[in-house]
Amino acid sequence: MVDRIKSVSEKYILNDYADGRYVYYEGSLDDIAKRLADAGVLI
Repeated sequence: MVDRIKSVSEKYILNDYADGRYVYYEGSLDDIAKRLADAGVLI
């Protein structure tokens, strides 16, 4: 999923699907950082 992140704001992550659609996920920057760290991504 990390390679599909297009944009990150204080409230949303803009992500794309394989078919080209874009989707916003709602969450804080802390939530995003925790999920990335849990996935082993060093930030």
